Amino acid sequence: MRIVLAGHTHLVSAGAVAGVPVWTGGATSYVSDALVPAGEERALNAQTVSRIDLFADSVVAAAVPVGADRRGTLSAAEVEQRVAELRSRTDAA
Repeated sequence: MRIVLAGHTHLVSAGAVAGVPVWTGGATSYVSDALVPAGEERALNAQTVSRIDLFADSVVAAAVPVGADRRGTLSAAEVEQRVAELRSRTDAA
C-alpha cells in the first residue's frame, strides 16, 4: 500500500492522486478555520496529530485532537447498546 503524507498544513485534508491516497496532517500549534469568508483567516485552538494505520491492502488515516475538552465518555457496555440500537433501526428500515 502507498500513501503520500504531508504535514503542518494547519488544515487536515484527505484525497487521492492517480488512485494513491494523500493525507495532509494538521499542525500541533493551531488549525485554520476553513469556513471563514473569502479573504479572511481565523486560527482555532484545535491542535491535532495524525494516526496512520497501514495494512497490506489499505490505509486508514485519522486526525487525533490534542488537548481537547472532553465532552463525554461511554463505557464498552454503553457503546455495545448503542450499536445494537442502530443495527435494529437499520434492520427495520
